[in-house]
Amino acid sequence: MVLKAELASAFVAARAAYRIVDGQIIAIGTNEQAAAFEKAIGDAEGGARTHLVAAGAALRNGDWAGSIRESIHAVEATAVRLAPNADTLGKALAVLERQGRLHGSLKEAFAKLYGYSSNEEGVRHALVFKDEAQVDEADALFMLGACASFVSYLQARNT
Repeated sequence: MVLKAELASAFVAARAAYRIVDGQIIAIGTNEQAAAFEKAIGDAEGGARTHLVAAGAALRNGDWAGSIRESIHAVEATAVRLAPNADTLGKALAVLERQGRLHGSLKEAFAKLYGYSSNEEGVRHALVFKDEAQVDEADALFMLGACASFVSYLQARNT
């Protein structure tokens, strides 16, 4: 445990693109992405936190599609928790917008990112005509950063 604590401190001090979360080394990207991810982990509750940690682990393991899927699931888990009568991301975001807790343009932006993760074969749906999802590390890093930041934003706007 001492080694992990020292390693975690060293990653932060060196501004390395890695962090230790729940005992796992997570690859994050840039120092700014790491900071956004750490904030989201601290802000997230329940399933959202679990999905963010899984997204970071998938990124570390080179599972780009898995990281994207877990990242958007973190947003969905947060939004549905904040709008408990909604059972999907789209419905939850609509509720938050109607309640004045989310700007319509942000709702549309995340609806589009959710659509991207749903439309890209092999990310949220089965591979049918391809052997692997057509996503890469840059896509996974972007989605993790965007989704982690949006989780923090939703938490801040709705608590």
